[in-house]
Amino acid sequence: MFPSAAPCEAVLFTLAKGYSSEDIATNSAAMKYRQKLETKQEKMAKTISKKALGGEALDVVWNLTLAANIISANVEYGQIEKIEKRSPASRPCSLRPATSPAW
Repeated sequence: MFPSAAPCEAVLFTLAKGYSSEDIATNSAAMKYRQKLETKQEKMAKTISKKALGGEALDVVWNLTLAANIISANVEYGQIEKIEKRSPASRPCSLRPATSPAW
């Protein structure tokens, strides 16, 4: 659907990076990597807020970094299209409307 998925593929979630889920909380390298991912997600959320939401903070619910590299956020109807148009870095990623969590 989008021309390139490279920005999403370049930042692998923690398990895809090769860290084991066993004793992950005591693996300092894995925790450092997860923090790096969360920092990148926070930067993306700020970019979305600035470029697509008129400075209004993105309502982030979850920052997922272990088994996925996902920002879960509440947005109003129609804002996904604004995010896709005005925040090109988010375009290769999956933006999906949902009314409830997938699990």
